[in-house]
Amino acid sequence: MDLVSADFDNTAISAIMNLGGMLFSAPTAYGTIFEPANIAAADYDLDGDFDMVAPNFHTSFFNCHENNGNGTFAPKVDFACGSGPTFAGRAYLDGNGTPAIVTTNAFSDNVSVFLNQTPPVSTLIPTLSEWGLIAFGLIFWD
Repeated sequence: MDLVSADFDNTAISAIMNLGGMLFSAPTAYGTIFEPANIAAADYDLDGDFDMVAPNFHTSFFNCHENNGNGTFAPKVDFACGSGPTFAGRAYLDGNGTPAIVTTNAFSDNVSVFLNQTPPVSTLIPTLSEWGLIAFGLIFWD
């Protein structure tokens, strides 16, 4: 199992590859826009390996880094979402077997849903006042 981490202060996400025998590679940093808050890993492009998605707090974007299949990740692709994304998660929302990306957005008080289609389809869902000031996570179940 490989490891990934979000480095909020250094504006990067890092991949640490499992070399076997309880040995791991040195971290490889991949740039984000600004302050990645967490990582949502899933096989978004359906090629058999996990890709990384990170929301960028104090922006209106999240980044996707496609797994190249050889222990490295492609440069980021930016997607616009609500303002101040604090959390990115993956969920299977529309029954097509592909993971959608969901972000909670602190400054615009909403949730962005990106269905896994070509091109991605985005929907903003307004939040409820009962959700509080800043949402830092979501739980998905069916």
